[in-house]
Order: sequence, then structure tokens, then C-alpha cells
Amino acid sequence: MTSFEQYNYFPAVRTRPAELHGIKNLSETQKDQILPIITLRSWPNAEGTERPVLEINQAIGNRPFLLDLTNETIKQNDAIKLLQRDANNFEKWQSFIPELRQAIPIV
Repeated sequence: MTSFEQYNYFPAVRTRPAELHGIKNLSETQKDQILPIITLRSWPNAEGTERPVLEINQAIGNRPFLLDLTNETIKQNDAIKLLQRDANNFEKWQSFIPELRQAIPIV
């Protein structure tokens, strides 16, 4: 279970190359001291959710992070728009989250 008291900073970033690059280049010690709030968005020139998830994992490693959705639909691919649907209590979002072991879902 994650204890929020152990973190010094909760940076809010999106799944965009420059923002995840910044996290990726932190030292391991610095990464251990933050709990990023990451908004899932489409990755440039990629369909689906595989690429942004891969980039999150490469940036964060095996650390927890908060994963958010945005209601912003501009430049979102169909896979992410599907996760945003509120049908059956966000059924698609709920089935997506277990694939990301270290993600703490927020909406």
C-alpha cells in the first residue's frame, strides 16, 4: 500500500514526450521521492494505449504513480476515448487499470 507521506512532490504531467523525458532523467533517488500524477493522452503518431504506457514504464520504472484521464478529447485516439466513456461505471477504464500494476487510478 502506498503511503503519501513518503513523497516530497506530486508532479502533474501528461503522456507527452517532453514531460515523460523530464521524469525519466531524474536520478533514481529523486524518482523515489515523487509520486507523479500522469494524465493519459495519445502518444504522437501512435494508436492505442500501448505506447504511452510503455513510455510511462520507462520513465518511472517499478514505482507507483497516479493515472488520470482527461475529458479533453482533442488529439485523443479512439482507444483513450473508449476509456473515458462512463458506460457501466467506466467499465473499460476499470478493466484497463489492472494491466498497470503500479498505477493508482484517478478520474
